[in-house]
Amino acid sequence: MPAEAQEGQTFEQERAPDVAEDRSTVIGVDQAIAVRAGSFAGCIRTEDVNPLDNTTEFKLYCLGVGIVREESTDGALELIRFEGGSAATPEAG
Repeated sequence: MPAEAQEGQTFEQERAPDVAEDRSTVIGVDQAIAVRAGSFAGCIRTEDVNPLDNTTEFKLYCLGVGIVREESTDGALELIRFEGGSAATPEAG
């Protein structure tokens, strides 16, 4: 992931031809989200495409936390617990 991600920026997650070729596009910056683990701000939303199996996922990454929510055709996964200790602090919520 780029250190200074900007909307529209595309990058490779993995590059192993015919094995793993996932690509991400930043579709939102400075996003906020509330999940069971808390409320987070300053997050990045990506659209992740796997051209080998033609799947798309949407992920929300928050600074100092990582993936907070992931959405796919199979459903959604959300962070349910986070114990601080990083530079990022969840918003009060």
